[in-house]
Amino acid sequence: MRYTVLFSGSSGNCAYISIGEDTLLIDAGVSCKKIVNGLREHDIELEQVKGILLTHEHTDHVIGLKQLVDKHNITLYLTEKTYHAISFKYRPVMRENLVFIKDTVDFGSETTAISCLPISHDIVDGKYYIIQDETKKLVYLTDTGYVPEKHYPMLENADGYIIEANHEPELVLQSRYPWNIQHRILSDKGHLSNQDCALLLQKVVGENTTHIILAHLSEENNRPDIAYNRVKDALEQINRETINISIAKKDNVDFPSIKIER
Repeated sequence: MRYTVLFSGSSGNCAYISIGEDTLLIDAGVSCKKIVNGLREHDIELEQVKGILLTHEHTDHVIGLKQLVDKHNITLYLTEKTYHAISFKYRPVMRENLVFIKDTVDFGSETTAISCLPISHDIVDGKYYIIQDETKKLVYLTDTGYVPEKHYPMLENADGYIIEANHEPELVLQSRYPWNIQHRILSDKGHLSNQDCALLLQKVVGENTTHIILAHLSEENNRPDIAYNRVKDALEQINRETINISIAKKDNVDFPSIKIER
């Protein structure tokens, strides 16, 4: 299993996971052309992409969907409510390429299991994903303001985490954003702060965890060094300082893919 984040942030989000010969995308928030070029930087052709796991309907997660699904015949996995909430401009029309999901995703692999859990965001029915085979586990968790404690057992001891560290609350309150937007970001329906991310990771990382990618950092309300240090300090407190921490950038195509070997 190998994975990385290709694009991250409010201008567009897309990650990939390769499992054997198959590749899955998580979200398609930039143009199809950018996604194709980003995959090629990692020696992956679009023909290898077997499906797209969609988290939710916001524009920065769906811009490339229509072309990928309708023109390139790639299967899209999402909830039915999310499909209907996508703007018509980006909503795929090839219904035969849609698979509506609830708690799991079956993309035809006998060795890979994909679970999905609800995100707490200002959307209708979004999901985040846990991908695992017989020995390896990856958690992809962004665009949520809150993670309930009952989810923790599902998240524990993954080999890798792609997780949101969106903002530093003090910077949000000092920002040019009006109060209603500040409130949205800071609320349980907004985004995980650096502190929220760090505290969650303290609860769920384990002996198998080797790498964490911090994703969806706000360009205005965060700084990579703050996010990194919040998480680094939290991991040191639980004697997990050997875990690698990376920061996903806005355009991350030159970021190396991470291979889980265990």
